[in-house]
Amino acid sequence: MVKRKRDDDCNISPAINLPENHIICNDPPCNGLLIEVHLYPSHVEQHHDNICIKCGKNLPTQRLLERHQDEVHNPFK
Repeated sequence: MVKRKRDDDCNISPAINLPENHIICNDPPCNGLLIEVHLYPSHVEQHHDNICIKCGKNLPTQRLLERHQDEVHNPFK
């Protein structure tokens, strides 16, 4: 069986050359931010872990997220 030749107009993009020990965060609001691997866990904790499902606001801690939800989105207050 003969292999099919790749088309010249193929849409496969070449690999991105990242600096060593860096990754790309594609989660909003980062959308492509370059982050050092050892900082990634704290980055996620700060920017992606405590997001309000009602308005999308990001808060630094779970406690502040709960307080925000209670004060801003609780219809009984």
